[in-house]
Amino acid sequence: MIGITRLSNDGEIHYFKLVMHNEIHKELIDFFNDLGFSSESLDKIDMIFSEMINEYFFIKFKNIKVHFFVEEKRINMIIDWKISQQELTKKMSPYFIFPKRV
Repeated sequence: MIGITRLSNDGEIHYFKLVMHNEIHKELIDFFNDLGFSSESLDKIDMIFSEMINEYFFIKFKNIKVHFFVEEKRINMIIDWKISQQELTKKMSPYFIFPKRV
């Protein structure tokens, strides 16, 4: 599962700071495949993120835009989608580990 260390949202803009690990690209592919993204979009994610330090890329499908900013140990993922945080969290929960509330 993909660890999330930070999340926030402002309306339809949802921000997540993800923990990078060796299998993250496969887990992201599974998640976005379930959302219906095309194989062309999924191919953009099928890469070794540790080799993409300080890079940016994005994928889109219908009314969903996803931006990735790759850092050394983290990935910033911004999902631009007219969906509530609660609905998005429900869709993400099989693939992501959300931070605990204190």
